Amino acid sequence: MKRVGILLFVMSLTHAETPKECQLIDDTSETLIQLRQSGLSLDDIDLNPEALTEQEAGLLNAMIADAKGIPVYNIPLTRQKAIEDFKVKWQKLCLHEHDKSKK
Repeated sequence: MKRVGILLFVMSLTHAETPKECQLIDDTSETLIQLRQSGLSLDDIDLNPEALTEQEAGLLNAMIADAKGIPVYNIPLTRQKAIEDFKVKWQKLCLHEHDKSKK
């Protein structure tokens, strides 16, 4: 739950009119969970400190930790459901925070 707090903090810092950030989070979450469901280790993801802000690195680390908590499934339909559920979870969190920041 602490990791979700990082996401909420990062998203509260954004004030864009369109949720570009949410599209980036959607794409990133899909990539991470697909890697996880392919059996690849997320421990090997190299965070380039020059390319990310501190908040972005914190958000990425939270997403990685969350993806690591999802079991790797052998059944294709179950694997696809896990991917979709993970994406939807992060997308909803982002959109919720985006909507809150507009008020």
